[in-house]
Amino acid sequence: MANILITGGRGGIGTRLKAHLTRSGHEVRILTRKPTNANKAEFNWNPDSLWIDPSALAQLNGIIHLAGDPVLGKRWTSAQKQYLLHSRTQGLACIAQALKKHAIQLDFFGGASAVGYYGLNPSAECKTEQSAAGNDFLGRLCVAWERAYDSIRPFCKRVVIFRIGLVLDANAGMLKALWPLYRWGLGTQIANGKAVYPWIDYRDLCRAVEQIMMSENHSHAVFNLVSPEITTQRAFHLALKKCSSIPNLLPPVPAFVLRVVLGESSCVLYKGNAIVPENLMQMQFKFTSYPLPETLRELLSLKG
Repeated sequence: MANILITGGRGGIGTRLKAHLTRSGHEVRILTRKPTNANKAEFNWNPDSLWIDPSALAQLNGIIHLAGDPVLGKRWTSAQKQYLLHSRTQGLACIAQALKKHAIQLDFFGGASAVGYYGLNPSAECKTEQSAAGNDFLGRLCVAWERAYDSIRPFCKRVVIFRIGLVLDANAGMLKALWPLYRWGLGTQIANGKAVYPWIDYRDLCRAVEQIMMSENHSHAVFNLVSPEITTQRAFHLALKKCSSIPNLLPPVPAFVLRVVLGESSCVLYKGNAIVPENLMQMQFKFTSYPLPETLRELLSLKG
């Protein structure tokens, strides 16, 4: 078992991952700007001032870096684009300085990235970990994000990057936001519905991260954390419709309406590439949560 420190541990993925690793017997600590006195597993840090509570690093085996501002929620102004990168890389600079200062050598460092690395312009080719980066904003953001992990490499035996897809969790993220709409008959297809949504059940994601963390006999430095199932937005829409007892009969939302309301960031909703978890499959990781309709029904039944 390992002593693991998680940044972004209060977010949707971090909360689930902390619970999973704790159940597996690992000691899990959280870095947060506002630790609670009642929780001895939470430690203070301030990435902007490059400070970490030194006690968070004691007898540490590994770090999982999930901190970063959500891509959706605000318009992609020039200032917001810069902040999205800053929120992902400043924490890495803080961690690297602390590891150097305290002469710490980690066994493992797992760092979040996203399937946006491959860009959102649709392609007939399924993207694997070996595919080239996209040249749109998300592609460039992820390239810069992943490059920032180079500052960590001198202090770690293994550095692995997780390119994470759409994480399905009824208590967090997109599914939490969409389900109330479908529940009341307000769900709808987005544009032509052909955008591919690379997704993964949070339970498979947590199991995959742990397996990668504990397996030292693989040579992969990057993993696509997505389901093997290729799913379009229309298929996602139809599956959610079937979970609702109220008919969802609204017409599709045109892409231009989304662009007016959300600006450039709306492209995340109506563009997307097919992503394959090739390296996970080579590790013989066993996905337990697909196909999508069954996964959605189960997740929504477990909500709470």
